[in-house]
Amino acid sequence: LPLAAAAAVAGPSEATFAAATLVESLLGIVACALFAGALAGRRAAVIAAALAAVSPIDAWQATIFLQDTLWAALLAASLAALAWGARHGRWRWWFVAGVGFGYLQYVKESAAILVAALVVVGAVRSWRARRLDRGTLWLLAGVAALQVAACAYWWIAMGDPTYYVRAWLGRQTAMEAADAARPFPHNLARLGLYLGYDLALGLGLPVAAYFGARWLRRGDAPARVRQDVAIVAALQVALLLHVLRWGAWTQRYLLQVTPLVIAIGAAGLASAWPTAPARRRTLGLAAIVAATALGLVLGRPRPAGRGDAG
Repeated sequence: LPLAAAAAVAGPSEATFAAATLVESLLGIVACALFAGALAGRRAAVIAAALAAVSPIDAWQATIFLQDTLWAALLAASLAALAWGARHGRWRWWFVAGVGFGYLQYVKESAAILVAALVVVGAVRSWRARRLDRGTLWLLAGVAALQVAACAYWWIAMGDPTYYVRAWLGRQTAMEAADAARPFPHNLARLGLYLGYDLALGLGLPVAAYFGARWLRRGDAPARVRQDVAIVAALQVALLLHVLRWGAWTQRYLLQVTPLVIAIGAAGLASAWPTAPARRRTLGLAAIVAATALGLVLGRPRPAGRGDAG
């Protein structure tokens, strides 16, 4: 849809599509800031914006017109809405998150797994509280609203409202049945290559991830927020490792996890070194941002892949 909108405004061309993806990348910086702010406040939002702006993999993919940059931006925005809904108990934020997750399914179908996991967690909460969890209901309402709109489109375009779902399931079944070119432990080695030799996350984001993991255990956000974010993060890492079993041009798939690393890491960094002087804390944060940006200088971006645009 963003590419179609850009083509309608400026005509279909490589420059138009690259510009549209660049806008998605810039909006992704804002979305990461909103996500981190929903988790841990304004300080975390500023840190997240700085990290997102210099994240090597995000910068390398910023004008490659594939769905990964849109996924990263929309995932961060949807999780921000989910976190705001949990913090303030306002149904509209959960509904917005549901619409975001519903559209994400048409960016990468794995979003359906994230929705299913959040629904299961909501069902468990409902069972424990002996009442329906309103947040989960409004999340499902948002997803359903988007799916109704999508089915209406496929009905008009193809004469079959289930066309996309059937095509997706058939394609996914065929893919899973194929032999993986790089099964375990080769997928782990490839991830290590991207993070180590390629410096796709620089040197700072892995450090931020450490502080983020600590924050997920003991952060000051509501337990529900930290639980939901931890579940989504774990699933995204598992999906990344699963995808890395196929193909050698999968560096761009790191964008499936970078919004989570950035936002959760920023939340952890915002509360790090609580007893240190303000100047020392600022220098420490600046060093982590600079270490992330170092990947832009020393890192090695890899081609998007055969048949990919960009």
